[in-house]
Amino acid sequence: QLNHPVILAGDLNITMWSPDYHKLEQETGLRNSRLGFGIIPTWPARFNNSVLLYILSRFFQIPIDHCLISSEIKVVNVNTRANSGLNLGSDHLPLITDLFISKSGN
Repeated sequence: QLNHPVILAGDLNITMWSPDYHKLEQETGLRNSRLGFGIIPTWPARFNNSVLLYILSRFFQIPIDHCLISSEIKVVNVNTRANSGLNLGSDHLPLITDLFISKSGN
C-alpha cells in the first residue's frame, strides 16, 4: 500500500476487457481514468497514406493505451484529439488525460 498518489500510463497493448488488464486493476487497486468518458480508442491512429487503412482505422480502433490512477486522483478530462489532423508520428493516438491531485490528497 502506497501513501501517495499513483499514475500508471502507457501502451499496455491490451484492452480493458482483457483478463490481464482486470488482474492489473485488482492487484494494484488502480482504476481506469476513462471511466465516465467513453471507450476512447487509441490504436491504430488514422493512416493518411492509404485509403483502405484510413477507412479501416475509422471503424476498427481499440483502446490499448491506458492511464490508471489511484483513488485520490480526480479525472478532469480524457481525449485523444483524434480529429485534430496532426501528424502524430506514431500508429497510436495520444491518450491525453487531465488529472487533479490535491496537495492534501483529498
